[in-house]
Amino acid sequence: KLISVKSSTDYMSIHELISIIQRTNEKYGNLLKKEIQIEYAISGEHPPYHAFTLLSIINNIVTNAVEAIDGIGTITITIEKDQNSIVFLIGDNGPGIQQKRKNVIFKPGFTTKYDHSGNPSTGMGLSFVKKLVEQFEGDITVEDQEKGTGTLFIIRLQTDHLMKKE
Repeated sequence: KLISVKSSTDYMSIHELISIIQRTNEKYGNLLKKEIQIEYAISGEHPPYHAFTLLSIINNIVTNAVEAIDGIGTITITIEKDQNSIVFLIGDNGPGIQQKRKNVIFKPGFTTKYDHSGNPSTGMGLSFVKKLVEQFEGDITVEDQEKGTGTLFIIRLQTDHLMKKE
């Protein structure tokens, strides 16, 4: 549902993709009764990228940040492109991830999310993201924000795997 009927192409501009992620996650935050602001900055020249791949990766991280932030917060998405790769820096000012959990968050089944009845989520989101990133010969890391609170995910992908083959 992230991609509307009018933009049902396999490849989209990075600006359109991030705009979709911004709008849908700000609405999701409102649904959760949170005030979430999503800011983004894109540098470099970008060809159209495979929409489903980038939405699957980036939206999962942003949605997790929306869920982690308590009440009011900000999520930043910074996108940089060099000759052969694209780097996504996705940060939030939420509570952060405990050091002891950083090495298990990408394992299938690991979760810290439970519904009102105490039932856990599937714990498949970040393991799916890591597998997809690695499938495209990229890497993903997580670290604390420099300012002290929050989390920063760094995702590097090879652009030739995301662009339309001529």
